[in-house]
Amino acid sequence: MPGVFFYDLVCLIEGVKLTFWGSILMLNKLKEWWTLDEAAEESSADNPLSALNENQRRNTGPLLALAFGWGFLVTGLFTGTQLGNGIPFWPDIIYTTFLGNFANFVVGAVVGYIGYKTACNSGLLYRYVYGNVGAYIPVLFIAILTIGWQGIVVGAFGITWTLALNPGIAPADIFSSSTFLITAVFAGLLYTATTYFGVKGLERISIPSVAILVFVGLYAIYLNIMQAGGLSGFQALSIDLVSGSKMTTIEAINIVIGSWIVGAVVMPEYTRFAKKNMGCHSNPIHCFDHCPMVFANPRRTRWCRIKRFFILCILRG
Repeated sequence: MPGVFFYDLVCLIEGVKLTFWGSILMLNKLKEWWTLDEAAEESSADNPLSALNENQRRNTGPLLALAFGWGFLVTGLFTGTQLGNGIPFWPDIIYTTFLGNFANFVVGAVVGYIGYKTACNSGLLYRYVYGNVGAYIPVLFIAILTIGWQGIVVGAFGITWTLALNPGIAPADIFSSSTFLITAVFAGLLYTATTYFGVKGLERISIPSVAILVFVGLYAIYLNIMQAGGLSGFQALSIDLVSGSKMTTIEAINIVIGSWIVGAVVMPEYTRFAKKNMGCHSNPIHCFDHCPMVFANPRRTRWCRIKRFFILCILRG
């Protein structure tokens, strides 16, 4: 019996030692993974630490596919809902969305061209302009904005699926429902995963997804116009819907600008990868992709919007 006891004791000690050294090894691997390797980063496809070289630039086609999907954003659906309930479709929504997105285009074109010519991301450009210390202010500002941007996207994902799976749920109960929490967390993980795979991963997702996105978007437009009784019926429905609204043109334009101005400000994150002027100049044009889905008939398009939300969140992460 003493021999068995000592044998068990030795096995226990060896097990503890293996567990301890295994934990140390895991921590070392985690520390190595977390430690910044500047040489590896500069040779990577994304190279966030310095200007890109010619081999790290991307071809126009995949870059435009990425930008096209980037232009379609969940906030566009909310913007479309606000405008659709506030002003008539023709001509008000048409010219307010054009003016708002044109303002975003101007901002995106200016900073995007700078990103293309310098091959630098926003953080590097801020360092050149404000210095190493001063750059922290705009970087912090952009970080807060993009965190809010991601929060809006994942929140919209969660709200949409919560309303779809629980049609009778009260507005006050949406954010506390398990459906919202699960779907919003899933969307956040999906969103964050794209940062790990970088621009190559985004391109692989964007190219096939854009075709699906375009098809679903055009089909939704066609379906909703037909369900409203054609363009004349759609216009009549739009006028009837906003009969009691007090939204002004300035308010409508501000809503459009505010829904995508962050995307315009961070345009260098995309245009820095462009090999040619065409890829650079075409990227800001995708500000107009963000024109809201104003063709939606709010009484009949819940499933169309859900499908588009799903595709958007896959495409955008």
